Amino acid sequence: MGSFWFTRYRGHVTVEELWAVVAARSSDPSIASATLHLIDMEEAEITVTSADVQAYVDFLRTTSPLPSVERTASVVSRDLTYGFSRMLELSLEAKGVERTVRPFRTLADAVAWLGVDEVSTRSFLEDLWCATRRA
Repeated sequence: MGSFWFTRYRGHVTVEELWAVVAARSSDPSIASATLHLIDMEEAEITVTSADVQAYVDFLRTTSPLPSVERTASVVSRDLTYGFSRMLELSLEAKGVERTVRPFRTLADAVAWLGVDEVSTRSFLEDLWCATRRA
């Protein structure tokens, strides 16, 4: 199992905010060697177009932020977000980007695909959630 980093999105999220998070995290030394990325989008509503997805693919291909990340799993609940996540996955493959991105409907499926222990992940996420609620 590789090291992983976690991102949670809530509420309305724009494609620019997605780019900003990736760009900011790419300079964070605490995740510089992370090979796995878990994204929680269950409480997010993302408004993107197919052109936005293609621009994001080009951004990832040309900028190459977080080059160590090999697999990204996103947990989504909304059908539209799932569809755009699949579009991203297929577009990255088509453009030859050596990064695998896959959407999932459940945390259990996402962490299984990442090869991360679900119990440890749930404990980590609960601790993180409690810490952010106190902040």
